[in-house]
Amino acid sequence: MSEREKTIAEIQFVIDNYPENDLKPKFSEQELKAYELIYSNKLLDWLRFLLSELERAEEQNRKLREERDELSFREREAYGAFKYWFGAWQEVKKDNGQLQDQLQSAQAEVEKWKQKHEECAKISMMLADRNVEQGDEIERLREEREKLIEGLRTGLMHAGSWSADDYVSLMRDTLKECGVMVE
Repeated sequence: MSEREKTIAEIQFVIDNYPENDLKPKFSEQELKAYELIYSNKLLDWLRFLLSELERAEEQNRKLREERDELSFREREAYGAFKYWFGAWQEVKKDNGQLQDQLQSAQAEVEKWKQKHEECAKISMMLADRNVEQGDEIERLREEREKLIEGLRTGLMHAGSWSADDYVSLMRDTLKECGVMVE
C-alpha cells in the first residue's frame, strides 16, 4: 500500500470512528485522550494532504474540461462535413465520451475530497473547542490550588499562636473560596 493510500485509509478511519457532535463518545476517557493526542498531531498534516489532493483533483478536472471543450469544438467541425469526415467525427465523439466519463469521475473525486476536508475541519474545530474548555478548567484548578496553598501558609505562619477555632475558621474560609460547600 502506498503512502498516499495509507494516509487516505487513516483519515477515513478517523472520520468513520470519531463521534461527530458528541462530547461523550463511545470511547473511555483514557482511550479518547490517547486518540486525540495521536490524531490531533496529525490533523494539520491530514488537512494539508487533503488540500493538496483537492488541488490535484481540481487541476486534473480543469485539464479534462479544456480537453472536452476542445474535442467538442472539433466534434462540431467534423459534423459539418459529415459525409466526408464521418470516420473522424466518430473517433472524436468516442474520445469526447471517454473524456466526459473521466470528467464525471474527476468531479466525483473533487467532491469526495471536499467532503473529507470539511469533515476534518469539523473535527479540528471540535478539538479546538475542547482544548479551550480544558484550558479554562486548568486555570480554575490552578487558582484553587493557589488559594489552598495560601490558606495552609497562613495557618503555618500562625502555628501555636491561634486557637483551634481560628484554624477551623481559616480552613472553612479557604474551602469556600475554592467553591467547596462547608457546613
